[in-house]
Amino acid sequence: MGITFHFGPFRVRDGESLWMEDTLIPLSPLQLRLLSLLCRHPQEVLDKERIVSVVWGHSEVSDVSLARAVHG
Repeated sequence: MGITFHFGPFRVRDGESLWMEDTLIPLSPLQLRLLSLLCRHPQEVLDKERIVSVVWGHSEVSDVSLARAVHG
């Protein structure tokens, strides 16, 4: 079982799922990777290149795609 992060009424099972209390919040695999990355690095500023590399696995992602993933 992976690491579980807690904040407010939410918990994130690293790379697996997002829960609000006892309710599963559906996220895409990409959104889960992004949320897990942010949870693993609290209070850090992550640059775009690192986010894109970890979440998408390559270096070419438009600003619109990144913004859409964060918004989701």
